[in-house]
Amino acid sequence: IVTISALSLIGLPYLIKFLWAPLFDCFFFPFLSPRRSWLIIFQLCLIYFSLSWLFFSPQKKPFFVAFLALMISFISASFDTVIN
Repeated sequence: IVTISALSLIGLPYLIKFLWAPLFDCFFFPFLSPRRSWLIIFQLCLIYFSLSWLFFSPQKKPFFVAFLALMISFISASFDTVIN
């Protein structure tokens, strides 16, 4: 029950992405446009966290896999905000 409850929080970043969306306009790399700099950062983070799933088993470390899913959800919501 605890694992299922933890996995239900995966959709939360999509609901509250408006809280950190203004930060994307303030901070960026000066040699790229604000949109491109964030897209590159989030794309690299998505690759990293997606590949890190290969090394952990849900049977042995369910909370770590749930944490990875939450991070991927957070980065995906941020990526969606930057694209829009």
